[in-house]
Amino acid sequence: MARLGPLLAFLALYAAMYAAFGTASPFWPRYFEARGLTPEELGVLFGLGNAARLIAGPLANRIADLLGALRITLAVCIGIAAAATLGLAAVRCARRKGVGEGCDRCQPEASFFCWSSIWPSQPRAGF
Repeated sequence: MARLGPLLAFLALYAAMYAAFGTASPFWPRYFEARGLTPEELGVLFGLGNAARLIAGPLANRIADLLGALRITLAVCIGIAAAATLGLAAVRCARRKGVGEGCDRCQPEASFFCWSSIWPSQPRAGF
């Protein structure tokens, strides 16, 4: 199989990314509204996502170029994303149960974190 040139690979990547975004984005407002977000909060959420991409991309590239460590920088970015995801789950659990109370489906020693905030056992109304 022939390899794509760098320009064609770049164009294919962005075409796939924007196709996925264009397919999912019409459903996001209804999805988040079903989870209690107001239209204003939804606008802030989407705006913060774009702002984070505008800042993080060039910043990570600059750090990787200065250090000469592309793979290490990429691994650190993946670690930060994973930590943010786990932190979001912990905040959702704390918001739902009250700070410091933990969740009734969590282990007592891990009451600060709850997977049930990501995968609830009871179906929700809406999406």
